[in-house]
Amino acid sequence: MSVSEQVSYPAITGIGGVLGDVSLPNDALVAKYGLDSNDKAIRARTGIEHRYHVREGVLPSYLGMAAASMALETAGLDAASLEEIIVATSSPDQLLPSTASKIHGDLMLPETAGASDVGAACSGALYALEAASAKMIAFGQGPSLVVGTEILSTGINPADRRTAILFGDGAGAMVLQSVTGARRPVFATLTSPDEEAINVKFGIEDLAGHKSGDDRRFIAMDGKRVLNHAMEMLPRVALLAAERAGISKGQGIDPDSIDLFVPHQANLNMIESLADYLGVPEVKRVRTVTTHGNTSSASIPLGLYDAYVNGRLAPDRLSRVFMVAIGAGMVAKAAVIDVQIGGAQRP
Repeated sequence: MSVSEQVSYPAITGIGGVLGDVSLPNDALVAKYGLDSNDKAIRARTGIEHRYHVREGVLPSYLGMAAASMALETAGLDAASLEEIIVATSSPDQLLPSTASKIHGDLMLPETAGASDVGAACSGALYALEAASAKMIAFGQGPSLVVGTEILSTGINPADRRTAILFGDGAGAMVLQSVTGARRPVFATLTSPDEEAINVKFGIEDLAGHKSGDDRRFIAMDGKRVLNHAMEMLPRVALLAAERAGISKGQGIDPDSIDLFVPHQANLNMIESLADYLGVPEVKRVRTVTTHGNTSSASIPLGLYDAYVNGRLAPDRLSRVFMVAIGAGMVAKAAVIDVQIGGAQRP
């Protein structure tokens, strides 16, 4: 089959990422919140050494806009060519309108381009990626933009050292275009409803005046409960995606079938344990949790951006990337998709 006869499928052709501009190593974070902890203890428990927070007044849409502009630039694409933007966030600017519509306006996307938010916490970017890919395949939709943007520092409870050490602020964006020769994206999902594992209780009840209390706006998490969900669900959803993509090997992933493994960056010990179980070699693992902390829906696109800026994605060929995440819900998601930054320019 000649190149001109090959089927086209959605692939990631542009990537961008930004972080908050306040640098917070562990010791600085402990001092900021007066936490009963220290650098050594935080590293041992989470692998996190550092994270970034935003300055007061910065909104998730600002970070998302910056990451989106970078993604369009690396894709060599004009915003006017986009047909949809989907934003994954668990910390939107406001309840209404959507953060996606704000970025849509800032980018001056065409009126015919859709804009919507996805709320799946740490799995959100993969949900958005699946939705955009499905529309491109089923309806012939044109280039799409997926953004994960979070300002989690506003949800930190200074009185809870268990969660205050975990979260960072940032945004990552991915451009999707149909690329000749790209393989069909594959996705898998598992859901195990558990409201109490991790939550922010503020909602309609508060707005209607039935509930009150500042603690309801803070991130609350039962760490052991979340870890149990993660270690049970992540291997299964990863193997399900691998089987659907035809890249499973024994009880894991065929290491020769992927170029990068980009898991959600929540805990270094969890990442390494999962990668070991799946048989992913060290050289193919992406780790940003040590410097970024947990940036929720921004985590995976930021990980992919880190790989790009560090030369781990060759621009002259399609790279197969395996992504996996679990978020509040609890919802686990895995994706296998091709990446070629600027790839649509090289059919």
